[in-house]
Amino acid sequence: MYKKSNNEIWDLIDRWKLTEKKKTLVKKLSAGMRQKVAILNSLSHDPELVIMDEPTSNLDPEARRDIVDFLKDFKGTDKSLIITSHDLFDIERICTRIIFLRKGKIVVDGTLKEMKKALKIEDKVKIIVSQKIPEKIIRENNINISDEKTTIIPEEKVDKILEIFRKEGIEVKRIEDEKTTLEDMYISIVREDEENVGYN
Repeated sequence: MYKKSNNEIWDLIDRWKLTEKKKTLVKKLSAGMRQKVAILNSLSHDPELVIMDEPTSNLDPEARRDIVDFLKDFKGTDKSLIITSHDLFDIERICTRIIFLRKGKIVVDGTLKEMKKALKIEDKVKIIVSQKIPEKIIRENNINISDEKTTIIPEEKVDKILEIFRKEGIEVKRIEDEKTTLEDMYISIVREDEENVGYN
C-alpha cells in the first residue's frame, strides 16, 4: 500500500521467525506471532510517530521479550512512540517519559526520576549485616530496621551508613536495592485517591 521498502522490517521478519510462517493465515498464528505481525504492519512505511495500545499484553515470555527489546531501540532515534498500557513493568523498561492518568486527568508525568521527585518517593536500599545493629547507631542516624540485622535506608544515606558500620567493625553481608517501581507508585496514587473520596 505504501510502496516503500523498509529493510529493518525484513530483518525483523527473519529475527522473529516469521519467514517460516509466510504461507500461514494470520488468524492461525499464535497470539505472540499475530502481535508481531501487527507491529511490523504499523512500522512498514517507516513512520515518524507510532501509537500502540497494549503491545505486550497476553504474550508468552519469549514474544514479550522480543517486542520489549525492539521497542526499547526507539530511544535516541528521531521517531516517537506512544504506548498506552496497564503493564507498568514493560512501560518502565521502554519509555523515557511516562504519564499517569486517573479518571481522565493527568496525575503526574515525566521521567521515572522526575515522577518520584514529584510524588516525594525515595528509593531505598536494604543492608544486611552479620550481627545485631547497636541501638546507638540506630538512634543517632535515625535509621529503620526490619529486623535486628537488617536496615532499610534512603539511597543517599548508604555511603554514610556503610562507613559507620566499617568503623564499628560490623560486617556487611549483602546490599539490595529496594527501588520503588511504577506499579508501586500507581497503586499508591490509586489508594490515596480512594481514601480521599471515601471508597471502601
